[in-house]
Amino acid sequence: MGVIATFKAYQSKEHLQRGDIGNAQRESKSVRQLAIAAIAIGLSIVALCIFLFGTLPVIGVGIIVAAHS
Repeated sequence: MGVIATFKAYQSKEHLQRGDIGNAQRESKSVRQLAIAAIAIGLSIVALCIFLFGTLPVIGVGIIVAAHS
């Protein structure tokens, strides 16, 4: 997602330099949406990791996994 957002930001800048305000704004909006989506996905992954590695061992799931090792 980051590579796509960077490419779209570059396109937005190119449109702006050519004076194509409409396309520059459209690309800018697309970059903003990609950035928000990337942040949301990243935070979701962090929350999932905290849940899986923080709470599950505390409630006893870690004991089951350790018994099979």
